[in-house]
Amino acid sequence: MNRCYDAPRQQHHLQVAQLLEAGTTATAYCAWALWMLGYPDQALERGRQTLALLEQSEHPYTQSRSLYWNTILHEFRQEWAIVDERATRAMKSADEHGFSLVLAAGQIMQGAAMAATGQGKAGLQQMRDGLHAYQDKGGLFQRTHHLAMFAKALNAEGFPEEGLEALQDAANLVEATGEHYYEAEIHRLKGELLLTASPQAVTQAEACFHQALDVARYQEAKSLELRAATSLTRLWRQQDKNHEARELLALVYNWFTEGFDTADLKDAKVLLSELT
Repeated sequence: MNRCYDAPRQQHHLQVAQLLEAGTTATAYCAWALWMLGYPDQALERGRQTLALLEQSEHPYTQSRSLYWNTILHEFRQEWAIVDERATRAMKSADEHGFSLVLAAGQIMQGAAMAATGQGKAGLQQMRDGLHAYQDKGGLFQRTHHLAMFAKALNAEGFPEEGLEALQDAANLVEATGEHYYEAEIHRLKGELLLTASPQAVTQAEACFHQALDVARYQEAKSLELRAATSLTRLWRQQDKNHEARELLALVYNWFTEGFDTADLKDAKVLLSELT
């Protein structure tokens, strides 16, 4: 991608068309794709390249958008301090230039970071405000992801039923828009929230985890497959299916060759050690 990118020529096109700067945008999305495919460290490097390209950019919308996209990468990696810092920068840039949709998206990400780091009530309100603003501005792109994060935060604060409603909205949007990149995580979170709402909902939750695995495998989304396998492994361990649980999780975990300092892989490693 970098070999095909001509920054000066791109700046001319931007002035004429007022579009997003192509090289920065492509690099930001490449980071997402690499994380999904199971390469967290390579994704992080692409994220660094995105920020380096931003230093060369004089296009405000690209700067605001790319900072927001970088928050998503670090949300994938569960690096919440970075999510908060990048969301703050994205919101500041968006506010200065009147990019209301980016401002709303930044609010959602900042709220998610707050909810994940002990500010649950304030984080939920920030996310709620951002979701409403995003919808009011006609935002659909990535709303499936936003709703999934909101559902996770609601569950953590003891509102699984409301979280399940948010996940149903996300699932409906998947079908309506064709935006499937976070579909596996929506199914997985539904299973987790069903168990929180009713510990007896084991059969329904297990079906959700299997569905998450099926989608992740079809998409070759190894990072989401690992999350689904981890959720199902925990459920099976509670049912004394330790052999099946370890076999499932080890198969996915052992595929990875990098990213062992990330939260998902650390979590899976601990769980595997408990199954020995």
